[in-house]
Amino acid sequence: MRVRKVIIMTEFLPLGSIVLLKGGMQKILIIARALKVRNGNEEYFFDYGGVTYPEGLVGDQMAYFNADKINEVVFEG
Repeated sequence: MRVRKVIIMTEFLPLGSIVLLKGGMQKILIIARALKVRNGNEEYFFDYGGVTYPEGLVGDQMAYFNADKINEVVFEG
């Protein structure tokens, strides 16, 4: 039996915000919100999608993360 944890957020950071994730040193620029990502037959839900800052989108590499993984908001876009 698979149990899903659901957290309802009422506010998102604006697109263009820059954050540092817990345990990370690279700044992340938020470019997407409220994502559903499919990996094989599994679906995952994320609050945010982002790219490294200032590099931007390199290939198809995007970081998916939830609000509870944000350590610091560097800039609110």
